[in-house]
Amino acid sequence: MLYHIHQHLTFCICCNKMQNSEVFSLYTHSEFTLADLPPGASAEITAVHGADRNRLLDLGITAGAKVRCRMRGASGSPVAFTVHGVTLALRRDVCKQIKLDQSGSTQTWLLAGNPNVGKSTVFNALTGMKQHTGNWCGKTVSGAEGVFRHGGNRITLIDTPGTYSVLSQSAEEAAAREMLCTVPHDRVICVCDAVGLARGLILAQQLAEMDSRTVLCINLMDEAKRRHIEIDTEKLSQLLHIPVAGITARDRRTLPALLEAAAQSPPHAHPAIPYAEPVERAVAAVSAELPDGLAVSKRWTALHLLIGDCPFPAALPEETLRRAQETLTEAGITPEKLRIQTAAEAVRRAEAVYAECVSAPDSPYQPEETADRLLTGRLLR
Repeated sequence: MLYHIHQHLTFCICCNKMQNSEVFSLYTHSEFTLADLPPGASAEITAVHGADRNRLLDLGITAGAKVRCRMRGASGSPVAFTVHGVTLALRRDVCKQIKLDQSGSTQTWLLAGNPNVGKSTVFNALTGMKQHTGNWCGKTVSGAEGVFRHGGNRITLIDTPGTYSVLSQSAEEAAAREMLCTVPHDRVICVCDAVGLARGLILAQQLAEMDSRTVLCINLMDEAKRRHIEIDTEKLSQLLHIPVAGITARDRRTLPALLEAAAQSPPHAHPAIPYAEPVERAVAAVSAELPDGLAVSKRWTALHLLIGDCPFPAALPEETLRRAQETLTEAGITPEKLRIQTAAEAVRRAEAVYAECVSAPDSPYQPEETADRLLTGRLLR
């Protein structure tokens, strides 16, 4: 497993003040009980069992009753809650005997993004967990996992290691890409820094090409406003063909925008980064022979089969791949050159999208700097 569940973490209210949303964290185990219900959250009792069952039934704690957690002690016990309009307090071990409803669909969201863009802050804000938010590259080596509820759905959020590109080769970045390709999921939340958005757009469009279920989350919008940076999120969404939400993760009142964007139906087609004509012909030939039901798009899979770095095996006739490789060879394109062209095109498109959607009086970002760093750094080693 490339990720692990952080157990025994203290959970807290995530969004008691959020508008039009119910978001809270809970422990991950087989039963959801009153002991797991965060302050401010409500649920329905489904069963009462254990040594104290009769006493609890006498108090009106019965199946079908609605309960709302009011507060809990510093150590998690006692738990104060309201049932039938009456506020009671019970020890935590007694609350574990009161099973609550976990109805609603179950989803898994993957959190991706460059290092140091506030990804862990977004994770903490949604789940209530206290993942450490250090300021160094590769902090998240294995994916932290938390759970929250929204709109009746139970959502598992997995924080992947920070990465600049799906072409990257460091251990952390390779782990992030493998998680994105192999962990079953319903959404990919790509977190970008509003101040350094152009850099994040490189990864965002790569993820969108890889997985149409991608949602772009632009964090630190308050800092962008302070620096007079204006971001046209609607136009950005149109150009990338994915939902876009601008938030400030430290301010939980902004989180509904992200949740609403994630609730949108993903597009039927994967947005594509255009490549040279021989590359497009080779990719199309391979894509046509790939089976349905892949975790990521056929186009992305075909491209990386040709590059030679696809992180998972794909059922494909050897003759099809050989002919596609010959198409590239005739055009003078080796797998390494294809890798370089793919990276360069991602940078070029990110620059174009940034120029159309962002207005910054004194932009701290210089596109050519990122192009040089991507094309000469460890990305292509």
